[in-house]
Formats: sequence, structure tokens, C-alpha cells
Amino acid sequence: MGADGWKTARRRAVPWVVVGLWLAVLVLVGPLAGKFAGIQQNRAVDYLPDSPDSAQVDPGPAPGR
Repeated sequence: MGADGWKTARRRAVPWVVVGLWLAVLVLVGPLAGKFAGIQQNRAVDYLPDSPDSAQVDPGPAPGR
């Protein structure tokens, strides 16, 4: 192969190497995702204040008016 042949071969190989690296990362990190799901707790109670004004009940108009 000449210089152009090596450039063409390298240009074709680079995307496959990148895909291979991504697959390797996914295989190595995949088992850790299950452990993270067990630790994660996203409850609205943890983030909202105890008594926000918008959650208070409006008594409405007085009776007889």
C-alpha cells in the first residue's frame, strides 16, 4: 500500500475504533447503573417546602353572600 492506501485504511478504521471504545465503556459501566438505581431517591416531599402558599385551601366566599 502506498501513502494514500494507509490514509484510506485509517480513515475507515477510526469510526470502528470509536464505536468499539463506546461499547467497552458501556459494558464496564453497565453493572454500576443497577447499583445507582438502588441508591437514588427522587421524592417530591424531599424538595418541596413544608407548607407552600399554593397548597393552602382557599375557603371561598362567605356563606350568604
